[in-house]
Amino acid sequence: MSSLLYLRLWMLGSIGVVSAVYGRMHEKCVRYCQNEPPEISGAFSVCIKGWDNCTYCKFYNNNCPDIQECPNKVAPIPSRGNRCMICPGEDCIYNGQIYYTDETFDSVDGINTCICMRSGEIKCEEHYLGSPMTFCN
Repeated sequence: MSSLLYLRLWMLGSIGVVSAVYGRMHEKCVRYCQNEPPEISGAFSVCIKGWDNCTYCKFYNNNCPDIQECPNKVAPIPSRGNRCMICPGEDCIYNGQIYYTDETFDSVDGINTCICMRSGEIKCEEHYLGSPMTFCN
């Protein structure tokens, strides 16, 4: 019913009505139309481009893992960028988890796969995540 209501309101072309529905649809995302999405320390984002030339982003905490002790009683070391403490040999932190170079894992978007690079950077596939309406719900 709500999708039918949405289509009817959209077809009316009333900017005020469409704006009200549009705002509710995207309450789980942050919309950027004039500026690029910011980089936030301790967080990462998954973003898509909308039909309105705006970018819609979801932000996720990228908490540091809780390291009690490294194997063989080796002391933890700072991660690249000095953001977290990790055990030697560990290279990437994503969504609070530690990954090793060339290790692959699921993206938080539930669609793409990511890989931990030797540099500590994480590269994720960029498969289509849907429209802002589906992505943000």
